[in-house]
Amino acid sequence: MNKKINHKSKPAPRKRKKTKKPYMQFAALVSNGTFFLCIFLGILFLIKVGPHVVDGSSMFPTLENGDRIFVNKGEIPKRYSIVTLDPLKKKKESYVKRVVGLPGDYIWLEGTSLFLNQEQPTFSVEGSSKSSHLPDGTIKITVNRAVAHKMGGLKQIPADNYFVLGDNRNHSNDSRSFGLVSAKQIEGVAMYRYYPLTRLGRLH
Repeated sequence: MNKKINHKSKPAPRKRKKTKKPYMQFAALVSNGTFFLCIFLGILFLIKVGPHVVDGSSMFPTLENGDRIFVNKGEIPKRYSIVTLDPLKKKKESYVKRVVGLPGDYIWLEGTSLFLNQEQPTFSVEGSSKSSHLPDGTIKITVNRAVAHKMGGLKQIPADNYFVLGDNRNHSNDSRSFGLVSAKQIEGVAMYRYYPLTRLGRLH
């Protein structure tokens, strides 16, 4: 018997695309500079920005216990900036407060009542009954006796010093009890809350 011969030729096998090996992909990344740019940006981020975990309720409702925020380490605080600071006397602790008094602001006291204003008062600081002629925008703050004694001789907040308060006044240990904060104590200005995810956003 004659065998039938299939004259149809078999299709040529498809060429497989060569995939770059991991080390080749890495080499390509390095060669175009992307890798070094990413490293540079990462280092810059770590130098300029740091994470902070809120502990306590002194900044409620702006910040809650357990909130995680990014802090700009190089930014100079402005009025009402939220800052993290080193309380000095308490090791391994960091406070979160709001700046209400800046260097150069005018201050005067009556007992334990501290009056703060960025504008120079029109009355004589040595005069009596200062609180009866308060300039517009004056903030009245009750401080403890130790702070009143320490700040009693001041007419202005000294250079590189700040007066800070917690937003939750009834549950905050702040400048009312420990006095002015030096610029060296301030770690940075809070800029962004990254956790919890339901409350992501910039901080004001």
